[in-house]
Amino acid sequence: MTSQNLLIDFPTDVTARILENLDFFSILTVRKVCRSLREFLDEIKIRPNCEVMLKLNENGVYMEFRTPRIQKFVRFEKYDNGCLLIWSDRKMRLFKDESFIEKFLKDYRIFSRHMGSLNSFIFAAYNDTKINNLHPENASFHAKEVTFDQCNIFQIFQFLPFFDSKSLEKIKVLDYPQHQDGKLSKLCELEQWNNCKYVEFAGEDFIPDIQDFVGFQEVKIQCLEISAQKIFLLKEQFLKSSTLTRFEIQCTDDYFDVHQIREIFGPEDEWFFGNGEEVVHFVITELELIVFNRLRLDEVPEGAVINVIK
Repeated sequence: MTSQNLLIDFPTDVTARILENLDFFSILTVRKVCRSLREFLDEIKIRPNCEVMLKLNENGVYMEFRTPRIQKFVRFEKYDNGCLLIWSDRKMRLFKDESFIEKFLKDYRIFSRHMGSLNSFIFAAYNDTKINNLHPENASFHAKEVTFDQCNIFQIFQFLPFFDSKSLEKIKVLDYPQHQDGKLSKLCELEQWNNCKYVEFAGEDFIPDIQDFVGFQEVKIQCLEISAQKIFLLKEQFLKSSTLTRFEIQCTDDYFDVHQIREIFGPEDEWFFGNGEEVVHFVITELELIVFNRLRLDEVPEGAVINVIK
């Protein structure tokens, strides 16, 4: 009788390649097989392709896990003096004398210990939700990208510090609520905002302050309007910046004065600015997208006029 090879008997690199094809939930199942396999999985730190969506309000936390092949969720709901857990397979369990926030943080720490850094984390907090006793020192989210969906400035300011600034590369703010203060100075105080490379910010009546975004590498903004003076300021900031490579602005009501822009910048073939090996190119596309882009000299179209900046 021949003995069967176990997964842990294979060379480490072979086993890792096999496990990389498993989704997060399959890996959790495999971990339960035996202690040796569980220790092996934790040691090689498999990073399955998993996205997390988190929704919060004053009565509970909804956490959804998404992989290419499966989608599951768990809800942590306020229930008398305890927390009611509800899973996607309709199983329920009541935890007495433990708040939904305490239970969520405890379970998330276990989850993050096995998951490591996520590719994407989607966060949503509705109806001006502000959760008490939820502090960054109690939990740290590791993700390359975080999306704030329908969150106001105070919610973003409260929850962005939870994300590890060394892992975070991109911040997306979608459906920024109407009638909010356009000043993002509070966010500019956070190291996560200052250390991030890429940002997307979209709001129907959002009017941006250019200075809030000049520290990034690539910027995409969807806003209500942008003045010719702010576009000129962006050009000046772009020339001074050592980080900016691309900056896109789309106005939701297409409100910007093209004639005034031409008066300031001149003909379109002269919208190239520089004084060295790199050139800043300003263009308004056919879709009326305002774009500033950094080019090498050999990328400048033949016949274009470069305005030398002293």
